[in-house]
Amino acid sequence: MKLRILAALFFITLISCKGEQNNHNEIKKEMIETKISLEKEKYAINEEVKLHFEIKNGTTIEQRFCFWRTPFEKRFTGSYLEIKNEKGEKVPYTGILVKRLPPSEADYLTITPNESKTAIVNILEGYKLTKKGTYTITFLAQDEKKLASSNSILVTIE
Repeated sequence: MKLRILAALFFITLISCKGEQNNHNEIKKEMIETKISLEKEKYAINEEVKLHFEIKNGTTIEQRFCFWRTPFEKRFTGSYLEIKNEKGEKVPYTGILVKRLPPSEADYLTITPNESKTAIVNILEGYKLTKKGTYTITFLAQDEKKLASSNSILVTIE
């Protein structure tokens, strides 16, 4: 009898976990994909490091998101990149921090199904890459955004 109860509980737990996984996949499918890239892999110290930020709406519905703290602002207004050196240490954000009222309609960007948009920002305006070495860069999505975190890329400062 106890074995049957345990088997039933195990089966219920298994079904519940499968449902959570499906919900997570559905949420992920609704997010806007992000991809970052650089014009080249190696830069001199103090040379502009232009980050290309591409978003793509791979869903079948129109998506809107507040573009604050993304490269679509054309400047840094807060930290949205994770940059780590070869030792795995984070490079601190050194750019400006902007406090704001709640966003208005003008602060949202709309992207239609299968549409892509690109923005470019100079990483040195928000982060100091003043030491030689190789760095890993990733765009970190904010909780309130519909954007997914990006791929990670490498840049070498010589």
